[in-house]
Amino acid sequence: MVEMADGYAVDPAITHLNNNFMFGQKLKVCVSKQPAITPGQSHGLEDGSSSYKDFSESRSNQFSTPEQAAKNRIQHPSNVLYFFIAPLEGTGENFSEVCDELGVKRPSSVKVFSGKSGCSSAGMLE
Repeated sequence: MVEMADGYAVDPAITHLNNNFMFGQKLKVCVSKQPAITPGQSHGLEDGSSSYKDFSESRSNQFSTPEQAAKNRIQHPSNVLYFFIAPLEGTGENFSEVCDELGVKRPSSVKVFSGKSGCSSAGMLE
């Protein structure tokens, strides 16, 4: 379950995710009858982490203000993952190592863009 900041964020999420396939299974995305997520109802997952995570105060949150949200372009689901605000030392080999550790398929292609800021990197995985 994902809690959105407002109703305007819900419709595009449903439109772009519903009936798409992920890991070979069809996604069913709809509005919940539950009005909000209650942090106290979280539980521990197999890896020991919590089932609840609040990203609203994250410095990586690209939707924290209406001005920031307006700059984002909605992308339809695809086999390309764009990443940003990643550590500078991120390389194709780093991504492959993480995939191996997690037991998931390695990306077929990794492109790391040369950073403008000098403090983080961006790129894409296929």
